[in-house]
Amino acid sequence: MKSNPTKNAPHALSQGGKSRGAQAVLTATALSLAIGGTVNTWAAEDSTQMVLEEIVVTAVSRQEEGLQSVPASVAAITASDLENRGITDLKSITSAVSGLSFEQPTGPISAAVYMRGVGTFGTSPASQSVGVLVDGIYQKAIGPTFSELFDVQRVEVLRGPQGTLNGKNTTAGVISIVYADPDTEEYAGKVQVVAGNFNQKETRGMLNVPLIEGMLGMRVSGYTAEREGYTYNNIVDRTAPNAIIDREDTRNVDREGWRAKFLYTPTDWLEAKFTVEDQGSASRVDAFNVTNSMARGSQFGLGNYAQSDRGDIWDDVRRYIGNVKMDIASHTLSLLVAQEELETFQGGDRDEAGGFGGDTVLTNLGTREYDTYELNWSSNFDGAVNYLLGYFLQQEDLQSVTRIGSTFANAPIVSNTVQGTDAEAVYGSVTYDFTDQWSLRLGARYSEDEYDGALYNGTAFVPTVETFDETTWSAKLSYQMDADTMLYAAYDKGYKAGGLNRNDRGAGVVRVDNAAWDSEITYNHELGIKSDLYDDRIRLNAALFYQTYEDFQVTSDFPAFSTVVVENAAEVTAQGIEAEVTALVTDMLTINSSATWVQSEFDEYEDAACQVYNAAGCTPLVINGVPSTRYAVKDLSGEQLDHAPEFSINLGAELRDAFTMVENTDWFARMDLSYRSSQNLSIWQPDQTEIDGYTVVNARIGLDSGDGWKVTLWGNNITDEEYLIYAAYRPNTSTTVPATPNVFQAIPAMEASWGATLDYAF
Repeated sequence: MKSNPTKNAPHALSQGGKSRGAQAVLTATALSLAIGGTVNTWAAEDSTQMVLEEIVVTAVSRQEEGLQSVPASVAAITASDLENRGITDLKSITSAVSGLSFEQPTGPISAAVYMRGVGTFGTSPASQSVGVLVDGIYQKAIGPTFSELFDVQRVEVLRGPQGTLNGKNTTAGVISIVYADPDTEEYAGKVQVVAGNFNQKETRGMLNVPLIEGMLGMRVSGYTAEREGYTYNNIVDRTAPNAIIDREDTRNVDREGWRAKFLYTPTDWLEAKFTVEDQGSASRVDAFNVTNSMARGSQFGLGNYAQSDRGDIWDDVRRYIGNVKMDIASHTLSLLVAQEELETFQGGDRDEAGGFGGDTVLTNLGTREYDTYELNWSSNFDGAVNYLLGYFLQQEDLQSVTRIGSTFANAPIVSNTVQGTDAEAVYGSVTYDFTDQWSLRLGARYSEDEYDGALYNGTAFVPTVETFDETTWSAKLSYQMDADTMLYAAYDKGYKAGGLNRNDRGAGVVRVDNAAWDSEITYNHELGIKSDLYDDRIRLNAALFYQTYEDFQVTSDFPAFSTVVVENAAEVTAQGIEAEVTALVTDMLTINSSATWVQSEFDEYEDAACQVYNAAGCTPLVINGVPSTRYAVKDLSGEQLDHAPEFSINLGAELRDAFTMVENTDWFARMDLSYRSSQNLSIWQPDQTEIDGYTVVNARIGLDSGDGWKVTLWGNNITDEEYLIYAAYRPNTSTTVPATPNVFQAIPAMEASWGATLDYAF
């Protein structure tokens, strides 16, 4: 198959003895550092010259191109980056990419990603603001996608709206996971064993087999990961409030899965890939309740937690992906087909002391099926003009059965949600290099999203079909100043389809005026620079962006009713600066850093839904000129969005040199620091859910042999920083008996952990 050449082809490496060139090969494996828009390996023109090397990405244009040639804010994390940083899931990626935040209050199904201060609540029925692709397939449920990142070729992080090429439209960004391809020429394998405190035990393995040499290859990988929970569950007997009847560890890890990928290349113009995988996870979950109102930004240890919700959650995802590419007359025809099945279960026992609905038992069983089809036709001309045309279709069937029961209720509440979604689009892009230095990329996409569900009419949810459509575009102008510096300007439009709020199981928070929500539209203005300086030893990338949102979709959580509701805020603005620097300070030392400053706030949002009618700052909602006696709103105009720290900074450094006591072996040591400034963890913006800034420090030290083995001693959060990863607040306004106190519900981040990892590759 043809691929576009990249800037800076790999340099030859010296092969003589223990030369610096040979050491560069080992260093390239360990020092592929991904900070913001740069992911690098070391290469050498001779035995002394060490340089940063470009890598190839595909998510931006669907064709291979050098990362430093892409006129967009992009980060890429290679397989060796993931390994050297100890990254095995999404939440750890935030330590490598600034401006990226992650939340997972329960299991993977509730995971949410925030980029440039914008994201979508994990269990929201709305489309994700930050989309996720797996081998090019758009994921409707992003959490299970990141339960394990093993045998991944790279992870690409595209910031800003992606309104032309990448699956469904997204308004904040895209994270693209690319699995490693089979090698049709050589046998290879790898085994990894991890052990740590909290009884952590992880095993991973990969085997590559050339079934027909040079033509057919198979790559099989699998993993298991277990760890005891770092929190405890204190369930209180309602009849004896001081009696703890359950104390088990929660927020544990228990996941496993496998993947098989096949590559068939019978000719130089035909390539076919097929992937089948099955992965799942299970966990005991909780959200600790503190029964007293807390001051803004309070930080506290585990001993201050009172009773908690308890429950269990599991998910299982099965995925089948086929991809065929053919080179035809200076063009490439690509067909991508996938089928995915996702099953989820959530069970919870909500204690009376928590105040979240009494002694309530909640169970939910959900199944989702997705069918995805994508066809594109792209040119491979040697001239100044190239183009791409494509068609996209994704069909989803969702079924969810929820039962809420209580020992104090007359009968359980049971609801059955059935919803179908068809997302269809046609798109195209053209690139015109009108001089050796100036290039223009234009793209457009027409999208149509059809929802088959139920619409609330004031008395009941009735079957209905709603259709949303929009035309989006992208325009990127780049100027190659010289071989090492590129400037670009971009103007992009993105879109998220509207939708229908699900049955709220009789809670009454879904009304006629919010039964459906409108599409969200965003416009992004961006200026950027990409540069390799000082003989390719320093890489500096930066972007300045100004992004506006119209009809911004907000998901409000109503924990008292175990439901969420999507509504439209009027306008949101996100603006900021992203900068990344990677430097080869010496042949032994690499330092890399990234920083993001972002302000994302509601320009206008006067009618934000209040979780509680008469909470502080809330006023009755006026419906048809009459103040409501049940619904209240709050003015959030001018407030920063949730999960939007103003500053996020990552700083990393790695030392590596020959370990003279053992032949052909290097020692290495690295440290990574990640800082996030204060932020509010609730869209409702109560003072109680605002957390202080925090800094997390990770460290690793070990030996790496050229024979294939590596041993690493590691510590995560070595300063034992205390901060929250989830928070919700519900003041008591009830006059019922027994009365419930104000409730601050919170989940702490994991405390300090340590362990060892042994890798062996052959």
